Amino acid sequence: MKKDIIIFAILTLAATLILFIVGQSGIDIQLHDTYIELDKISLVVLIIGPLTFLAFLLLALTRKFMTTWTNTGLIIGLCMVSLIFFRTALFQSSYRDHMRDNFELSVLPLPTADRERFVNEMNNRIMLTWGLFGICIAGVGLTGFWTYKLLTNEK
Repeated sequence: MKKDIIIFAILTLAATLILFIVGQSGIDIQLHDTYIELDKISLVVLIIGPLTFLAFLLLALTRKFMTTWTNTGLIIGLCMVSLIFFRTALFQSSYRDHMRDNFELSVLPLPTADRERFVNEMNNRIMLTWGLFGICIAGVGLTGFWTYKLLTNEK
């Protein structure tokens, strides 16, 4: 339990430091012709979420998912990672719709077959992202159920 609390405190401290380093505004990212602005909370989730998930997954695997504090940390990490997949799938869908509707406005308009191939490739990526989101949600449910069983058996 002590190790779990120390790891969670370190991750919380890292999140606080990120919030102070970023300051008042978010982060601006430009990818080709797309401009993305990340707010502070999204930036913290993008950095701390996978770290929390990996740290507590390794602890849970070594402890065979038998400690409630480790499982709780894993659930928090899984929730943050699933939030990342959810937001990514929404962004991909928005990008696909924007590109499909505005092909005529681009500098080099693509033939119809290329448009269909682009939309099909984007649909495959979106389905993969939704699948990963579903796996994370299933992991939250299974880990939560197992943690609940551990708690009720302890009493």
